[in-house]
Amino acid sequence: MKKIIYIVWIAMGFSFFACEDLEILQEKPKYDAVETFMTNASRVESVIFSCYYQLRRAPLLGQALHTIDETMADYNYGSGSYAYMSQYKGLDQTNTTRVTDSWAVAYRVVRFSNEILDLMRDTPMSDTDRKELTGELRFLRALAYSRLAWHWGGVPLFDESNWKSLYQARSSVEEIYSFIVKDLEYAEQNLPDREKQYGRPSKAAAKTFLTEMYLYQKRWADARDKALEVINQGRYALVPVSVVDDFYNVFGPDVNGTSEEIFYIKFNTLSGAQFAWFLHTTGTTYINPTQGPMGLYSLDENQFIANWNASDLRKSFNLYDRTVSGVDRKLCKKFIDPDQTSSYTSNDNPLYKYSDLLLFYAEAAARADNAPTNDAMEKLNMVHRRAYGKNPVTPNASVDFKLADYNTVDKFIDLVLKERGYETYCEGKRYNDLVRCGKLAECVKRAKGIDITSEAAYWWPIPNMEFLHNPYFDVDRDQNPGY
Repeated sequence: MKKIIYIVWIAMGFSFFACEDLEILQEKPKYDAVETFMTNASRVESVIFSCYYQLRRAPLLGQALHTIDETMADYNYGSGSYAYMSQYKGLDQTNTTRVTDSWAVAYRVVRFSNEILDLMRDTPMSDTDRKELTGELRFLRALAYSRLAWHWGGVPLFDESNWKSLYQARSSVEEIYSFIVKDLEYAEQNLPDREKQYGRPSKAAAKTFLTEMYLYQKRWADARDKALEVINQGRYALVPVSVVDDFYNVFGPDVNGTSEEIFYIKFNTLSGAQFAWFLHTTGTTYINPTQGPMGLYSLDENQFIANWNASDLRKSFNLYDRTVSGVDRKLCKKFIDPDQTSSYTSNDNPLYKYSDLLLFYAEAAARADNAPTNDAMEKLNMVHRRAYGKNPVTPNASVDFKLADYNTVDKFIDLVLKERGYETYCEGKRYNDLVRCGKLAECVKRAKGIDITSEAAYWWPIPNMEFLHNPYFDVDRDQNPGY
């Protein structure tokens, strides 16, 4: 049975609404209630759980970011109100409204983290407790800022010193990345070696997150070395797979704390997520059969799908055929919860798995050395072998890629991105990977035959509320390209 991180509501003086509004960020917290409540480390810890609640909500990591990012991956197409993004012209008004909610909820995580960091200064606790809880808050703050920066670029920057301010000017994306990295560098030094509870970060989670952020900063050697620190711990391993359904030992609704899990956003039967629901349609056996909006799908003619080797167990695991409105479509069954009776499923959102770390390392090592290395190829082949039902740590000539065939950085990075695309299919990661690597237009053209001509394909629009209320923002200067 999976355990969810419980939230103490009374500790924070914020109200929660079904529909977000940026004006909610102007609420005045009940400082006296918070200060009265946070009298020891245990109570501070319980207040921190309010940040997890925000991260798990539908506008953030419970559904919206996952679904919208996946509609803009090269292998998927949006359906219904999500179809517009697959034209790569940016977001229409319906989805702009959705991501405005995402912006607001991400900033709630930031604000809650900052408030707790500020108010816990006077809370009596041990030095170890203070450092660990501070590291956890800074990790969560970094998580919120990373999603803001990846989708909106430069955004207003608030920390525990200025969190009471209602408005800030837009910082550059480089400044946001540097801030995130500083938070994560503190977290990796001060978080516990082992997570206190699955769904909460450890040192390894901070190091893995840092590895990805170093890739965003093009700090290749730092990314390589940080990934290797986690790999060399020997704590993590790929879950073995011999038949297709063995992958449910990684992604199933009841799975918790495998050898592959580094940091997941946790859900369970009583408190579920909707991102899996949006992958299915009505009448399937994979979720509640009366539910399923099919927010996205793929097609046989998509070249990413067509080129996916049928012997790769991930292909059969991920894809199933369904005719919807007379059209044969490919839907994703990576995340299923057939026992659930609503649109909320128990599947965790796997932000960082060991396979992610191995592929981060492979990319970083090749870029750092300006040539693919034997070790980089070995780490990639570990993921590839598992996909074909082989022992991940034993070389296997029948499936292994050969370094001689991918002997330039460009060839190798293309291979890493392809393998990562198959490995993280429908996990909400592909679009951001392609944008970061400058490969979105190339891959979309190859897979779908679509030419990306609008800069809006790379960014989401800054919310209108920011221009209406923030005196530091000017719509002509600060709106993202294409909007």
